[in-house]
Amino acid sequence: EVVPDFDGEDLPLKALGIAGAQFLKREIERGEDTLIGVGHGRTLAACVEYLPRISAEKTRFVSLLGGLTRKFSANPHDVIHRLAERTGAEAYV
Repeated sequence: EVVPDFDGEDLPLKALGIAGAQFLKREIERGEDTLIGVGHGRTLAACVEYLPRISAEKTRFVSLLGGLTRKFSANPHDVIHRLAERTGAEAYV
């Protein structure tokens, strides 16, 4: 998918977050047993922020991360737990 750049400071992150949330929602709503690997960062955190609460009983989220770094702006463990909270899916870190 292509997400437009609106030349605003926060708008690209918002546009990417909305597009990412829509993609995740579509994948979850397929209703298949799904395992989704999750990375980290501000863009993924924005995806989770814009993801509506949906049922994802057949979905499992797994963190694809090792340790934390000093300059980390979105804690990967928080991101995956928020994702599980919003969807009811299992999450593994």
